[in-house]
Amino acid sequence: MRAVLDELPDLPGYLTCNVLFDKPSERALAAFLEADWSPEHVAGTPRAIYIGYVHAGKPKLTNGRIEKALGVGCTGRTPPP
Repeated sequence: MRAVLDELPDLPGYLTCNVLFDKPSERALAAFLEADWSPEHVAGTPRAIYIGYVHAGKPKLTNGRIEKALGVGCTGRTPPP
């Protein structure tokens, strides 16, 4: 978890860390990160997906959508301030 927080990018909006339970394939991760998730801002590593939600009340990205796209489970958390 410390490594996930150490890699925390500076994204606008309400930030979440979606910790991945397993390493996704390089192809799946690259496709996910290259997709247009507007208005959300997305960054990631093989161990976590970071999302800056512009409209946190109506998210386009959910854990289910992340899991389906990457083929691995995840859990979303709000990082400490």
